[in-house]
Amino acid sequence: MKTLYLFVFVLFLSFAGKAQNMSILFNGFYPLPDGGSFAIPSAIPYGTSQTVSFSVKNASSATADLILTKDINNHYATLGGNAAAYVTLDESTTSGDITAGSSTQFNVTLSGSTPPGNYTLTLSMVNNDSSHDPYTGTITFTISPPTGIVSARDLGITLSPVPSTDGRITINGNIVVNKIVVYGSNGVSEPFESTMSFHTRQKGVLMVQMYTDKGVVEEKILVQ
Repeated sequence: MKTLYLFVFVLFLSFAGKAQNMSILFNGFYPLPDGGSFAIPSAIPYGTSQTVSFSVKNASSATADLILTKDINNHYATLGGNAAAYVTLDESTTSGDITAGSSTQFNVTLSGSTPPGNYTLTLSMVNNDSSHDPYTGTITFTISPPTGIVSARDLGITLSPVPSTDGRITINGNIVVNKIVVYGSNGVSEPFESTMSFHTRQKGVLMVQMYTDKGVVEEKILVQ
């Protein structure tokens, strides 16, 4: 008889509501499964600032509140990947206590100065759902190259010294540089990240393309 009672109790638990049942929706519609990913289908044009939302939900069948835990930076969501440096997290309306059938939201804004390329934004949220702790997910997207490029001099930006004898160049001007690409006459390109100076190994007449907070600018230099 005790064995029968135990069987019935286990059977009851298997059909009973789960204490917490966490899920996340990207932009309020697309499921972001725990350990899964979502790829934004269309490339985002360079210079575009875009805000996306994440909805954190506790299932209506849950029997207890879903509790989110803040990280060392006092955020519920921990962001990573090569896109993390170009996004800002807004949790001003986020609740750390989500009752059954309810949800809370946080927003992530992508900077318009994000250089062209392929990006990954990882997400991790510590919570009290033993089946999804931490809840992780990945968003992938592409920033397309700019269509309008202006001369650096038109924006008061100069490069020195020109000519250079060792390939070391300094960028002068009141700007923020997110990325630099140096192109040689043979088609070889050299990328440099987030710097106001660079050291190219190429020689001759080179084209320098700079992705800045004022747009994409370019200038020719001579390295002897």
